[in-house]
This record gives sequence, structure tokens and C-alpha cells, in this order.
Amino acid sequence: MWVLPAVCVTAGILLPTAGRRRPGAVIALYGAGAAAGLLGIGLLFLARLPLCRQRRFWTVGPGLLDARHRRLYHWAYGCVGFGILLFVVVWMAAR
Repeated sequence: MWVLPAVCVTAGILLPTAGRRRPGAVIALYGAGAAAGLLGIGLLFLARLPLCRQRRFWTVGPGLLDARHRRLYHWAYGCVGFGILLFVVVWMAAR
């Protein structure tokens, strides 16, 4: 329920920044998107590590994870989603 307002507020803050077409602002947003994506990938690896140790490589979703790793799983996808949002903002600014 809180995801859509958070995305709207973040886009409302970032789009005018990228719209100024200052190279430094666009490069900073690109770097922040890449960092958020890499952080999300790292968190996803840590969240799915117990399943990999059980040799359950092809499971989908956090259903088989305990509460701590499920929380990491959700944070990972939040970071990846934020990184994708920043990449879309950079793409829109470059058009």
C-alpha cells in the first residue's frame, strides 16, 4: 500500500533534478541506480543462501524462507525496483 506513494514522491523529486540536464545530476542518478541495483542483487544472494544450501535452486518467491531471510528478500527487491526507477528517470532525462 505504501509502494505507489513512495514511487510517486521519489519520481517527483528526481524528475526535476534530471530535467535540468546537468551532466553531473544525470550521472549521479545513474550511479545511484547502479548502486541500488547492486545492493539489491547482494541482498537477494544473502536472502536465498539458505535455499541454495538446501539445494533448492529453482524455487520462486520467499515462501520457503524464514522471517529474517524473507525480510532480506523484500528489501532486495525494493532496492532493485528503486534502481530500475532511477534508470527510467535517467532514460527519460536523456530523451
